[in-house]
Amino acid sequence: TLTDAAHKKLGEAYEHAEVHVSVEDPRGFLRRTSLRFRTIVFPLHDTQVPAALGALAATPSPANTIESLRAALDRLTPDGVILVSRWDVDFDRTLALAALALRDDGVADPSAHLFACGAARSTGLLVSRAALDAHEVAALRAHCRKHRLNEAFAPDQAHGVLRQRLTTEADVRAVAASALGDLSVPTDDRPYYFASVPRGKPTLAVLQTSQQALLVLAAV
Repeated sequence: TLTDAAHKKLGEAYEHAEVHVSVEDPRGFLRRTSLRFRTIVFPLHDTQVPAALGALAATPSPANTIESLRAALDRLTPDGVILVSRWDVDFDRTLALAALALRDDGVADPSAHLFACGAARSTGLLVSRAALDAHEVAALRAHCRKHRLNEAFAPDQAHGVLRQRLTTEADVRAVAASALGDLSVPTDDRPYYFASVPRGKPTLAVLQTSQQALLVLAAV
C-alpha cells in the first residue's frame, strides 16, 4: 500500500497522531480545509529532460500558477513558509511567480521574504509569510554551505540584476516581460509553466545561453 511504501522511506512519520494522509487534488484540499500550516511543499515532481526539450510546453500545470501560490499563502500561519523546488532553468520564472504572489498578498518588498539554494541542477525557493531577519538569513546560508548547496537568491544578495528587479520592482510582470526568455507568470487561464522559449526568432547565441536542448534539435 501507499502507507507501507512510505514507511520504508520515512520510518514511523505516518504513524504520528498529527499526521493525516489525504489523496486528492492539492488545490482542492487547500480550498476546502480550514487548517493553517507552518510548511507547504511544492515538490520537484517532473523530470528535467522533457521540460528542457519543450515536451511539456503545452502541458497545463495548475499547481504552478499564481492562483495556486496565492491559495497556499492564504493557508499559512503568520510564520509559515512555502518551499518550491524547480529545475534551475525554471528558477527565474519561479522567482517571478513568488514575488507577484507576495505583492498580491500585500507585501511591499518580496525580496525580504525569499531565500533559495540548490544543487544537481535543481533549486529550492523558500517563500516566507513573514520577512526573514538577519539571523534567519544567516542560518539558511549556513545550512546551504554545510550541505554544499549553491545559493541562488537571498534578501541581501540577489545573484543577478534580473533577480533583483523581479523581487524589488513594483511591476513584476513588466520586469518578466523584459527578460530574454518567457518569464510570464502562469495563470489559471494560461497554466503553461514550462513554455519558456525566448520571444521572437531565436538566434544561435540565445540558444547557446538559455535553450541548450533546443540548440541540439536545431542542429540535427
